[in-house]
Amino acid sequence: PPSAPSETAPPVTAAGVLRAALCGTQPAPPEAVLYEHGDAAWSRSSSCPAGEAASLPSAPETSATRPTTEPLTIRLAEASARRTRGLERHSPSGLQGGTVVRLEQRLFTQPSTAADRGTLWHAWLEQVEWLDDGEPDDEALLRQARRLATAGLDVSAELAAFRRLLKTPEMQNALSRTAYQTAGHAGWPPEVTAALQAGTARLLVEREHGFALREEDAILTGSIDRLVLALSNGQEALHNPAVLAAHVLDFKTDQIEGDERLLSERSEYYRPQLDGYRRAVAALYGLRDQAVTTRLMFLTPLL
Repeated sequence: PPSAPSETAPPVTAAGVLRAALCGTQPAPPEAVLYEHGDAAWSRSSSCPAGEAASLPSAPETSATRPTTEPLTIRLAEASARRTRGLERHSPSGLQGGTVVRLEQRLFTQPSTAADRGTLWHAWLEQVEWLDDGEPDDEALLRQARRLATAGLDVSAELAAFRRLLKTPEMQNALSRTAYQTAGHAGWPPEVTAALQAGTARLLVEREHGFALREEDAILTGSIDRLVLALSNGQEALHNPAVLAAHVLDFKTDQIEGDERLLSERSEYYRPQLDGYRRAVAALYGLRDQAVTTRLMFLTPLL
């Protein structure tokens, strides 16, 4: 990131170390080039002799016989209209933050207790189908914990916190089957909610729902934390139910307690990821955009 207006020295972060190596303690304003080396116009000229002179026997070089430089043009083969093999692969989580890549996160981030907690809680949330039917028992949750690298966590304390989380009104509402019968709960068209209330539609929940979808010349792959589908429930649809609407829930364990500015920033940061999920679900089930809704849930502020 560029220097803050009030900055007096590079920050004590990996980004600050990189800046100090490139330009010392000088400020780093937006869009500035901090360091460059070499000839940026290297491709515009060639030292190759012009014409056929290069094949003649060598002679003492004079100003009249010294090779001249001339523009060098490099022509590449035309690209095919569409790649059919070796397609690039993208994931919605890779879209976080738009097109900005934070080098200190990619290069210097190490496994942490916070990351382990996020992995553990996601695995535990995967065990919840509907809270209307009760919470998963301790043995099921501890079995998941044993499968993961939780050496740096107090699993008993994490389990107690997770139990508190499930009892919050927000999670009771998000993971409840009956809540989807409330108008506006999932942001679905009114006719879908009416069908659920009348019993002509039913709900199906998918957890850690993996997908792979072609988008132009790339493959979009990912896994959705929780995907709730509204299905037609008529007799003719028992074996091939139509998907009426979909609701994507994505859980985050970022530490943002009480910081409204950070909450807003992180919401915007994750917006491209949620939009990628929305596009994927719409394409997979042939749904209109307004029939696919998304919800981002930050868990730690709920406790």
